Amino acid sequence: MGTASTGRRFTNATLELDTVAHGIAERWTEVELYRITVRQVQRMFHSGTAADREAMLKQRPATTGTVWDAVLAATIEHTALIHGYEPPEWVNEPERFSDEPAILLKEYSQGRTAFQPGPFARHGVVIDVADLDWRTGDGRQWTVEPDPVDGTFRGT
Repeated sequence: MGTASTGRRFTNATLELDTVAHGIAERWTEVELYRITVRQVQRMFHSGTAADREAMLKQRPATTGTVWDAVLAATIEHTALIHGYEPPEWVNEPERFSDEPAILLKEYSQGRTAFQPGPFARHGVVIDVADLDWRTGDGRQWTVEPDPVDGTFRGT
């Protein structure tokens, strides 16, 4: 379970991709939107069952006319691909791409930007790769299947 800076709590049962649109309408801070879009979406995907994952990928979130449309599309596309799922078609909609590069970094560092996953680069979004869930890569290719001995994901 995650908590945004204002105490908002999200669980598998309550997180829907439209949470981002709701957050924008409610004037959440950029920190909260980043946290839910980049971090929490991945955590919910990983903690769910195969059926939960399929259901998440079937959701087509409302667009907001903001950079967060591109961030969410990139996060979903990246997470789906790295785990062997087909990304949903909505990630290819023109409004899900940033016209200008969206650089969402607290501070610039070549190490934090050099290994942008393809979907983020494709959608015009630069994030801090350290914010990606360790199972979805941080500049290294991670295995799709868990280790047969202890069930964890390991870098290759």
